[in-house]
Amino acid sequence: MLCLVVSWWLLMFFFGEIIPVEGGVGFDGFWYAHLTRDFGSIISNGQLSHYYAQRILPSALARAILIVLSAPFSNANIVSAFRLLNGLMLLFGTLVWSRIAAHYSLS
Repeated sequence: MLCLVVSWWLLMFFFGEIIPVEGGVGFDGFWYAHLTRDFGSIISNGQLSHYYAQRILPSALARAILIVLSAPFSNANIVSAFRLLNGLMLLFGTLVWSRIAAHYSLS
Protein backbone atom coordinates (compact mmCIF):
# COMPACT_ATOMS: atom_id res chain seq x y z
CA MET A 1 0.00 0.00 0.00
CA LEU A 2 2.86 2.37 0.82
CA CYS A 3 4.34 1.88 -2.65
CA LEU A 4 0.98 2.59 -4.27
CA VAL A 5 0.43 5.79 -2.26
CA VAL A 6 3.95 7.09 -2.94
CA SER A 7 3.65 6.27 -6.65
CA TRP A 8 0.29 8.05 -6.90
CA TRP A 9 1.62 11.07 -5.01
CA LEU A 10 4.69 11.32 -7.25
CA LEU A 11 2.47 11.13 -10.31
CA MET A 12 0.26 13.93 -8.99
CA PHE A 13 3.27 15.99 -7.81
CA PHE A 14 4.81 16.12 -11.27
CA PHE A 15 1.74 15.87 -13.53
CA GLY A 16 -1.18 16.99 -11.35
CA GLU A 17 -3.62 19.65 -12.41
CA ILE A 18 -2.96 23.29 -11.54
CA ILE A 19 -5.80 25.82 -11.59
CA PRO A 20 -4.65 28.60 -13.94
CA VAL A 21 -6.10 31.40 -11.77
CA GLU A 22 -4.18 33.90 -9.62
CA GLY A 23 -0.80 32.77 -10.90
CA GLY A 24 -1.48 29.06 -10.45
CA VAL A 25 -2.65 29.09 -6.84
CA GLY A 26 -6.37 29.06 -7.64
CA PHE A 27 -9.30 30.96 -6.17
CA ASP A 28 -9.07 30.05 -2.46
CA GLY A 29 -5.40 29.33 -2.86
CA PHE A 30 -4.74 33.03 -3.35
CA TRP A 31 -5.32 33.66 0.36
CA TYR A 32 -3.35 30.59 1.45
CA ALA A 33 -0.42 31.64 -0.77
CA HIS A 34 -0.60 35.14 0.72
CA LEU A 35 -0.68 33.65 4.22
CA THR A 36 2.31 31.42 3.40
CA ARG A 37 4.25 34.35 1.95
CA ASP A 38 3.45 36.98 4.62
CA PHE A 39 2.72 34.79 7.63
CA GLY A 40 4.40 36.95 10.28
CA SER A 41 2.94 40.27 9.20
CA ILE A 42 -0.58 38.86 8.83
CA ILE A 43 -0.46 37.48 12.37
CA SER A 44 1.18 40.54 13.96
CA ASN A 45 -1.15 43.04 12.19
CA GLY A 46 -4.27 41.13 13.25
CA GLN A 47 -5.37 40.50 9.65
CA LEU A 48 -6.21 36.85 10.29
CA SER A 49 -9.96 36.22 10.58
CA HIS A 50 -11.41 33.48 12.76
CA TYR A 51 -12.30 31.54 9.62
CA TYR A 52 -8.71 31.40 8.39
CA ALA A 53 -7.25 31.02 11.89
CA GLN A 54 -8.72 27.51 11.87
CA ARG A 55 -6.85 26.79 8.63
CA ILE A 56 -3.45 28.25 9.51
CA LEU A 57 -1.44 25.05 10.01
CA PRO A 58 -0.99 23.98 6.34
CA SER A 59 0.22 27.45 5.36
CA ALA A 60 2.61 27.54 8.31
CA LEU A 61 3.99 24.12 7.36
CA ALA A 62 4.31 25.11 3.68
CA ARG A 63 6.20 28.23 4.79
CA ALA A 64 8.49 26.08 6.95
CA ILE A 65 9.20 23.81 3.98
CA LEU A 66 10.16 26.79 1.81
CA ILE A 67 12.38 28.22 4.55
CA VAL A 68 14.14 24.88 5.12
CA LEU A 69 14.70 24.50 1.36
CA SER A 70 15.79 28.17 1.06
CA ALA A 71 13.31 28.58 -1.78
CA PRO A 72 11.83 31.95 -2.74
CA PHE A 73 8.15 32.52 -1.96
CA SER A 74 6.97 32.46 -5.58
CA ASN A 75 3.55 31.06 -6.48
CA ALA A 76 5.14 28.04 -8.18
CA ASN A 77 7.24 27.25 -5.11
CA ILE A 78 4.28 27.70 -2.78
CA VAL A 79 2.22 25.26 -4.88
CA SER A 80 5.14 22.80 -4.81
CA ALA A 81 5.44 23.18 -1.02
CA PHE A 82 1.74 22.38 -0.62
CA ARG A 83 2.16 19.39 -2.94
CA LEU A 84 5.12 18.19 -0.88
CA LEU A 85 3.12 18.72 2.31
CA ASN A 86 0.24 16.74 0.78
CA GLY A 87 2.60 13.87 0.01
CA LEU A 88 4.04 13.90 3.52
CA MET A 89 0.55 13.80 5.03
CA LEU A 90 -0.45 10.93 2.72
CA LEU A 91 2.68 9.07 3.75
CA PHE A 92 2.00 9.73 7.43
CA GLY A 93 -1.64 8.61 7.08
CA THR A 94 -0.56 5.45 5.27
CA LEU A 95 1.96 4.60 7.98
CA VAL A 96 -0.60 5.22 10.74
CA TRP A 97 -3.18 3.09 8.91
CA SER A 98 -0.71 0.24 8.40
CA ARG A 99 0.17 0.27 12.12
CA ILE A 100 -3.50 0.22 13.07
CA ALA A 101 -4.16 -2.59 10.62
CA ALA A 102 -1.19 -4.57 11.98
CA HIS A 103 -2.34 -4.02 15.55
CA TYR A 104 -5.82 -5.38 14.79
CA SER A 105 -4.54 -8.05 12.37
CA LEU A 106 -6.39 -6.56 9.41
CA SER A 107 -5.33 -7.62 5.94
